Amino acid sequence: GDRIDKSIDLYNYRIEGTNGLTHNVVAYNEETNTATIRMLGCGGSKLNGKKVSVHVQSFLSKKQHFDKFDTGIRVEDILQAEEMVQLDMNNIPGGGGDLFDSLRSEGFIDILMPDQLNIPLNKMEFVNVSNIGIIDGRLHVQLRWHQKENGKKNIDDHGFLYLVDSLGNEFSPTTVYFGMENAEKSKYGNEYQEYIFDVDTKKLSDYKFYGDDFTSAAYYLEGNWQTTFKIKAVKDSKQVSCDLDLGGVKIKSVSVSPIGITLLGQAAESMKDVGAEQEDIQISIPSIVDFSQSYSTISNYEKNEVIIKYIPFKPLDVDVIKTININGIAVDFK
Repeated sequence: GDRIDKSIDLYNYRIEGTNGLTHNVVAYNEETNTATIRMLGCGGSKLNGKKVSVHVQSFLSKKQHFDKFDTGIRVEDILQAEEMVQLDMNNIPGGGGDLFDSLRSEGFIDILMPDQLNIPLNKMEFVNVSNIGIIDGRLHVQLRWHQKENGKKNIDDHGFLYLVDSLGNEFSPTTVYFGMENAEKSKYGNEYQEYIFDVDTKKLSDYKFYGDDFTSAAYYLEGNWQTTFKIKAVKDSKQVSCDLDLGGVKIKSVSVSPIGITLLGQAAESMKDVGAEQEDIQISIPSIVDFSQSYSTISNYEKNEVIIKYIPFKPLDVDVIKTININGIAVDFK
């Protein structure tokens, strides 16, 4: 039917025997409403020759997405909050930001009284600003995430508010999620989200409010899909030795297989330095135009040995790959 579209996002899923699982849509057929999804899990080498089950319990689709936009909120009009609610920081589903740990250690904090305002954001119907004010010298902005028409709770609606000053500097908030039992008492839940900005509230006119990555899924389906099959290691591969100094990372060998390219080498310093250097490593295959859209990951082992993997959106034809360019340097496979 029409359950699936190109925005499909698996919610509860797993591959037995793996961890660090991720996924993304690599193809979508609009005529048949069929999505092809790539799953990536760590620990695959232990599964060679074994039967493995893949499970999917739920997924989201029909997503709306709103990237960076000016909220239009007039920051200079924000006043000291007069009515507040106490929030038990040990009875919330979560939050984050620089102040989160210190706020949680306080036990109870003051937040804005919900639903004193109803300011829309970028014409989005799934969220609105329900209050704005200053509490204890900090700027608070409260969002209310709306329930779906079918009465189901929001599963993964989310977004991010931040401030930008006149020089273009960005300021991120601390956030907390909560629900409301009645007009004046909070409870565990995620219907509301309070953003807390630790900025100079006497200079609010210097800031503008922006939003980014606001996403809502209209469709959430639960089920119990699964399949079991035997996993076999990739055998069709090529490997060549080399000596490339990429500025902090020395590559000793390069291999290519249907599921991607692997660089084996040694890092000059710590894992942090390796991660920074990886951003400067550009891989391209002359015979494959869109390989730059691949996924990459990095691992660090003893003695600063590193493995950098580049995994394409679809399996590679190893036979047609004769050369791989690494930062413009050609590595030839014979």
